[in-house]
Amino acid sequence: MYKPTVKPQSVVINSAVSSSNWITVDHNQNPFNIGFGVVKAGGGDITYTVRHTFNDVDGGGVITEFDHSTVSGKTTSVDGNYAFPVWAVRLVTTAVSGSATASLFLIQGG
Repeated sequence: MYKPTVKPQSVVINSAVSSSNWITVDHNQNPFNIGFGVVKAGGGDITYTVRHTFNDVDGGGVITEFDHSTVSGKTTSVDGNYAFPVWAVRLVTTAVSGSATASLFLIQGG
């Protein structure tokens, strides 16, 4: 039976200028293959970005973040993927009004 390398994970953000915890992925998986979706829910507006890093987020050093090339500054539900290795992924919001939320759903398979 096939089992994904990283079990499906999700995070929800519902406050302005906030970020989720990092979701560490298996950067040694070959092929790498991460699919994700961000679902906007609730009343009001939300602006968010999916970010990744190549740094060990548990290593205690400086973490340099990069915006996903197509999922940055979004205001509606959208999906995307990572075809090449990154160390970790997270969701960041820059503006929220009303009861809007953004949920990141991520799955990695080989």
